[in-house]
Amino acid sequence: MERCFLRADLLVYENRESMMSEASEPDLQGRVALVTGASRGIGRAIALELAAHGAAVALNYISNRDAAEAAAAEAAALGVRTHLVQCDVADSEAVVTMIKDVSGVLGAPDILV
Repeated sequence: MERCFLRADLLVYENRESMMSEASEPDLQGRVALVTGASRGIGRAIALELAAHGAAVALNYISNRDAAEAAAAEAAALGVRTHLVQCDVADSEAVVTMIKDVSGVLGAPDILV
């Protein structure tokens, strides 16, 4: 059985300088972000900010598909690839399935929020 542990403190840039442009803005081109709770509030704002910096974004939601679709459309309008994934992150088996799904569509997540 596979196990997946989600810990925010594990998100560390190994080489921050390689991700910064001359204007000191993060360049996330080629990166994949998985944002939980991305249909509204802080999750939505983070997903859109990551998209604005070039990351492909997987937007996780639990029940409000319409709001998640709207957020994904806004991110896609910024020129990045998006993917919607419904998952209750309290269910560890569902999280493993979600990560496999995102990996198959956008590639393995580099950023997890």
